[in-house]
Amino acid sequence: MKPVMLACVLVMLAVAGAPVVPAHGQCEAARAAVAARCPCSANSEGVPWKSRGRYVGCVKQASGAVARTSADASCTAVVDRCAARSVCGRAGAVTCIIDGKCDLEQGEDRCIKRGGRVSGASSCCDVRS
Repeated sequence: MKPVMLACVLVMLAVAGAPVVPAHGQCEAARAAVAARCPCSANSEGVPWKSRGRYVGCVKQASGAVARTSADASCTAVVDRCAARSVCGRAGAVTCIIDGKCDLEQGEDRCIKRGGRVSGASSCCDVRS
């Protein structure tokens, strides 16, 4: 078998066995369940998150629990990614739209200086350009 053809066959086999990750719009129920356990503004005791890492850690733990107890198991990666792309646990951070793409910026002024516009969304997953 020619090397190029072999490579194509191997790629096709790898893709066929890869798990399907749903679009973030299909995971709203899982995101809502996790948000109830890990609100963006504060932890379960009502204390503001000390760091982004603590918020993301809470989300990872909660998304794993949601995956074990519901039909939304395939949404874990989407929920975790949306948390990582959020302003939660980042004091002063904003979602910023620059050239139709969402990015996180440390403050409104910085977003505007880069030629962007501030979005009111807490996660880039919720931004519609």
